[in-house]
Amino acid sequence: MYSIFDASAIQYAGDFCRVAEMLWKREKDSYQSMAGAILLSISLMAHGKNHDVLTYASDAMKMGTRLGLFGAPAGQAANNTSQSSTGDATPEELSARSHAAWGVFNWNV
Repeated sequence: MYSIFDASAIQYAGDFCRVAEMLWKREKDSYQSMAGAILLSISLMAHGKNHDVLTYASDAMKMGTRLGLFGAPAGQAANNTSQSSTGDATPEELSARSHAAWGVFNWNV
């Protein structure tokens, strides 16, 4: 999408998508991977790969559900514990979680 501002950027788009998709296949559930799937989904939309756009958006939502960010019963807050075994989340971790969840939710809605 940046090629709207700089036409020379389009030459990198194909390589970016190939590397991003390769990395996606290797990643484990994490807030960073979840957010990355949304960015990949958005970038693929610019290439007319609508099926892939929906696949990555859906995969990010499923990942968020596995991470406890979505799917809580009505009237109950989603799991807000840290990925670490200590259960103590830093403000930075909470912020990353919240931003990833909000981005995935918005893109899927």
